[in-house]
Amino acid sequence: MPESFKKEVSERIGKTLSRAYGVTLGRYLSQLRMREAKRLLAHGVSVTEVYDSRLCQPGHFSHRFARETSLSPREFQRQMRVFGAAPARLVASYIPT
Repeated sequence: MPESFKKEVSERIGKTLSRAYGVTLGRYLSQLRMREAKRLLAHGVSVTEVYDSRLCQPGHFSHRFARETSLSPREFQRQMRVFGAAPARLVASYIPT
């Protein structure tokens, strides 16, 4: 497949996504990865396993997670355990549906 075709397809997907959701393709993929990481952590998957799932680069994951949730991955998981069934404010803020 020629590189020019790949670039054109990528640009079209990016523009369509940007118009539909108001985010770039890279940001959209990042949001999907973070949503999946939160879901895994909320269901008891260890932070190491989330790293190993290749959802995020280990060096960036904790920083990005904390920036988005104001909690480290371990703190997030601890709160999920403490609350058991997460309260509505946490569900709305942290756990994807």
